[in-house]
Amino acid sequence: MEISAIAGTLLINAAGTLERSSVERLRDHIRASDRPVVLDLSGVETVEPEALDMLRNQWRALGDRLRVVAPHSSAAADALKRAGLRRFAVHASLSGALAQAAE
Repeated sequence: MEISAIAGTLLINAAGTLERSSVERLRDHIRASDRPVVLDLSGVETVEPEALDMLRNQWRALGDRLRVVAPHSSAAADALKRAGLRRFAVHASLSGALAQAAE
């Protein structure tokens, strides 16, 4: 997991499997942010149920301040769809998510 700040937006790049230990770290970073958050799941291969629950809860807390990057044919996009997280601000590209977060 890589954390950086771009133009007032917290950018979190996740890769591999979103499992219990990474979900806790991810949640802590999202909660601690007082700025918009873009979570890039482009490199994620597996999304565990705990991660989906955490994302649902963080979306309820942050609304559109939380934006998720999940390319259309990715494992992350499939997991978000199966979990019914269609309300999310899901973007196919990082540039689109960052542009929307900056508005």
